[in-house]
Amino acid sequence: MAWRAEMNRLPTKVKLVKRGVYIPNTLCVWCGYHDETSMHVLADCIIAINVWERIGKWCGLELIYAFEIKDLLQVYKKVLGGKMKRKIVHGVMIVTMWSLWKARND
Repeated sequence: MAWRAEMNRLPTKVKLVKRGVYIPNTLCVWCGYHDETSMHVLADCIIAINVWERIGKWCGLELIYAFEIKDLLQVYKKVLGGKMKRKIVHGVMIVTMWSLWKARND
């Protein structure tokens, strides 16, 4: 899922409409203000921003800013500590991305 997100290949409402699927409304199901794109669901939506803020605090990181999906996938590279801590943070980031994507569909 993370790889597909980075490649902008997730089946968002905007992508589905471009493929000819009828969707009456392409707005985000959480905020209702912006079109549902991978970047919006995983990083730009107020819900995602709050999740990343809490994940950052929980992992002892500085604020997490993402201008691209790739930025989320590379947060672990800035983690101070050993290799194991970086691996754990990387795993947390991927699981959180998956959880955000799944929650948007529930």
